[in-house]
Amino acid sequence: MGELSAYVLAFARFVIGFVFLWSAGSKLRDFAAFERAVADFQLSPAVFSRGVAFFFVSLELSVTCIMGWSIKFLRNGFIIAMFLLVVFSLALSWVLLRGIKTSCHCFGASKKLVSKWDLVRNVCLLGVASLGYFACNLAELALTIPELTLLAFISVAVVAVLTQFQNMSWWFQEM
Repeated sequence: MGELSAYVLAFARFVIGFVFLWSAGSKLRDFAAFERAVADFQLSPAVFSRGVAFFFVSLELSVTCIMGWSIKFLRNGFIIAMFLLVVFSLALSWVLLRGIKTSCHCFGASKKLVSKWDLVRNVCLLGVASLGYFACNLAELALTIPELTLLAFISVAVVAVLTQFQNMSWWFQEM
């Protein structure tokens, strides 16, 4: 069980680390657009949008740092990631339930409106973060450089699919 857990843990670290790095980086690239998106979600008074936006980007960057460099605080990193994913999912649900027409800005400026596919993506990522959290208890073996490299490439592919889930939702339209 320890060997499988080591693979699961490494995979979860890569996926969560890459997702939050991509998310934070794209928000920092156009912070004003992200700040407007926070205001458009109508979860708090618009005057707090800058502080809320800064808070979430800071947490995303902390998750990225923990996933990349910290073994000691890895469980905490997964907890922060799960917290963020739950909060983001609740915010997306709020927008959908209230019929607010706005874009997510989850991975940078976008004209695509918030949809159920954004929630599906977050649930998948929440599952990955949960697996990583539980694998922290069981992982025993260190992985080799080739194994880590392969897992990193697989993780990048998974992140690319998950972050573009809404664009690929047409696959499921007829189901």
